Amino acid sequence: MSSPKPSFSRSAPLGLAAWRKRLAAVRLPLVSPPDVLQALQDPDLPSPRLLEALNRDLPLGLAVMREAQRVLPKGQRVSNLAHALGVLGLTRLYKLIDTLGQQRLDPEQAGHLHLAEALQTSRLAGHLALQFTQIEAGNDGLARMGAVQAQNVAEWLLPVAAPALVEEMAQRVQDNERPARVEQELLGCTLQQLSAAVAVDIGLFEADSASLLHALEPALLGRAARLAWIGTNPPEIPTDLGRWLYRPSTLPSLLQMLAHELMRDWYSRRSSVLLKAIATHRHLKLDEVLAATRRAAVQASLEPHLWALCAAPATRLLWPPKPRLRPVHAAAAGAPEPAQQPAPAARAATTSRNPSDPVAPAPKPRPKPAPVQPSSVEPGSRARMLIDLFVDDCRSGRHADLSTFFRAFKLSLADGLGLERYALFLKMSQGEQLLCFLARGFGPDIEPRRYSLALDGHNLIAKVFAQPNGFFMAERARVAGLRALLPEKLRPELLASGALWGAVHVNQRSVGVLWADCGPEGGDLDAVQYAGFKLLVRHFGDELTRLMRVQKSQTVFADSSRL
Repeated sequence: MSSPKPSFSRSAPLGLAAWRKRLAAVRLPLVSPPDVLQALQDPDLPSPRLLEALNRDLPLGLAVMREAQRVLPKGQRVSNLAHALGVLGLTRLYKLIDTLGQQRLDPEQAGHLHLAEALQTSRLAGHLALQFTQIEAGNDGLARMGAVQAQNVAEWLLPVAAPALVEEMAQRVQDNERPARVEQELLGCTLQQLSAAVAVDIGLFEADSASLLHALEPALLGRAARLAWIGTNPPEIPTDLGRWLYRPSTLPSLLQMLAHELMRDWYSRRSSVLLKAIATHRHLKLDEVLAATRRAAVQASLEPHLWALCAAPATRLLWPPKPRLRPVHAAAAGAPEPAQQPAPAARAATTSRNPSDPVAPAPKPRPKPAPVQPSSVEPGSRARMLIDLFVDDCRSGRHADLSTFFRAFKLSLADGLGLERYALFLKMSQGEQLLCFLARGFGPDIEPRRYSLALDGHNLIAKVFAQPNGFFMAERARVAGLRALLPEKLRPELLASGALWGAVHVNQRSVGVLWADCGPEGGDLDAVQYAGFKLLVRHFGDELTRLMRVQKSQTVFADSSRL
């Protein structure tokens, strides 16, 4: 057994909210040398070249976005660098460059080497986005790069805010500890969660908590990798995997994770899995994905300002594979050598076994694990972090539109609470009816904008709508009796594992009902999920109403069909 590490007296980690506030005050050193900064202040410099330079120097681009967001009226958001530049104008931009140009990236400064590594990783992710993201109308190369680069913004800010802490995190990860475990222990949250929160605060590239906090489930990632196009024809993608694979947040998350892994080891098993998953997502042959990835690395390596501080991505392609090591906690436990290396007598008995002897039965396959349900919604738990992030964004009015609002809500339900299915019914302005506004995972009879139910007080949904408290949980034992109380078309939708209902309130008045459950693959509902559901729904109505007022009523119902 390895000797234990010396114990240190460490205070409790700050947690997401405290780090979010602390990083908001951090100002980063610039990457561009003085001659480039001077050239950026030339009034005759074409706008495309100016935007390209701002996008390349990530700290400068971040400062421009922050300053533009500060100038805009409350409630408005800077969508991208071009918008930020239009908001500031050249005079303010030149003044900002003069102010920030006094502080530059310096390898002798604490934390700056880790900052350079994070910036290089982001640039690689951006160039991967240029190679793999679909070109859409109004979505140019800078917008595609920016959306992916911003996903690890906390990794830029943290080395300047807490260089010693970042050094300890890097050392422990290098010692083969799991990054998420180290981050949770030292920060009180993961870097992914922190980056999502900071990006929402700054308004980076229309970033929102849903698209940035989406976690890539290992089981689904492995399934996607196994379907990579290697032979003559691409394999067929199952429907359930396709729903996960083509979420708006999946591809940006894959690209960001791939950039991080390539900066560590081009030849690791994880790099291979991510490359294959991207091949499946983009319907490309694996060889084409490898070629595009190398092109992205070469393009990211043509930006020399970071070379003095860290190795370029293309250079790392030539590095040999890192040896595979066991995690330190597994090594400390000690491996049971007798089970792996049988004694000589045992080996002799094995080799001399009579072929007619009965063969031991093969071990039974492990049962398929059930979908993960939260063990707690107490402060500090992962589920509570996702809930609190959604609630904070609702209270602050940070959701840009209905689409980002519902994506964040879906993330909190599915990833935070294990509630895979849900439907929202809203009261119509005329008549005593609830109209299905959106539904996920329900049958064809429950069609958004078409299915409605009466508020006559005789069905269960109407009773939840009318209750002062407005929450109800159907456990497995009560499902059979409650099914008869539902409208006819909703009866088959009540699963044996149970369901949750909550009235959506605005100014102490019911405006609708939310239905959520674990889906056909989930387990039985429990009190933890019910408590988390209540926390979410209590803040749902006010933000939904605010966003619906922003849009015209006819646009609202048109958009809901695409959520």
